[in-house]
Amino acid sequence: MKPIATNIEEWTIASGLQKVIKPKLLERKDVKIFMRELNGELSGFIANLSANAVGISNVFSNSNKIIWSDIVPIVSTYFPGIPMVGYENGDDLTAAILSGWTTIGPLRIWIKSND
Repeated sequence: MKPIATNIEEWTIASGLQKVIKPKLLERKDVKIFMRELNGELSGFIANLSANAVGISNVFSNSNKIIWSDIVPIVSTYFPGIPMVGYENGDDLTAAILSGWTTIGPLRIWIKSND
């Protein structure tokens, strides 16, 4: 699996994020968007480098439940030696755990309203 180079349209359609992920994201050096087609099945994810970790998000696959075990060696090539984190729930969390990822606790998101 390699980062997509220019055409983000196929990725956004496959992931169901057509109105969320924008082409300008491809210009960022700290973000890599990955996609693979294998036997007609599409899978992919986004890796986002921050100060202390690489965030793994928007993981999708038509049927490749082992995509989570593919992520570590792929991302390590682009961001070596940096811990990886993600957030999932339900079947996606189960797939991540079955692939060797470990839970560290529930995710809390804080927002400050301008109201």
